[in-house]
Amino acid sequence: MGTKPQVVKGAIGATIGIIALAGIAGAMGNTNNQQQQHATPVVQPVTYSDCRTEEIPFETRYEGSVGQYSYTESVKQQGAVGSKKICKPNKPGYQDKVEVVTQPTPHIVVRTPKPAPQPVQQQSHYRVGAICRDGWQSSATGRGACSHHGGVSEWLYE
Repeated sequence: MGTKPQVVKGAIGATIGIIALAGIAGAMGNTNNQQQQHATPVVQPVTYSDCRTEEIPFETRYEGSVGQYSYTESVKQQGAVGSKKICKPNKPGYQDKVEVVTQPTPHIVVRTPKPAPQPVQQQSHYRVGAICRDGWQSSATGRGACSHHGGVSEWLYE
């Protein structure tokens, strides 16, 4: 046998061990009771109702730029609109629920240029002069003809 302090320490240790085992066994046996005593409140989920459907418009994009001869002026609006379903929540403080049912289909219009204007047909004859705007007749055949008489009114050809 040991000394008195060793016996006391051993007895205290054994007592603590027995109490710990009893506590664990009791806790395991009371798990169902504890769950019933500490039931968590059931949170009601947010439901969405009062739904409506809206159209999502499509957009027509034009590709190309305006050039020297411009582009076609009439473009038909084509494409398919989409739709979205919007539902309101049953509780305040929540945002509307938006669900896209169908996506809009855009229509891309590639503009084609108008045909270039036909060139002015040059007459097969050559210039022999010009009639000026003030009535003066000039024998000059170039750009400076009638420059002091208001410009060329009509070119004269052979």
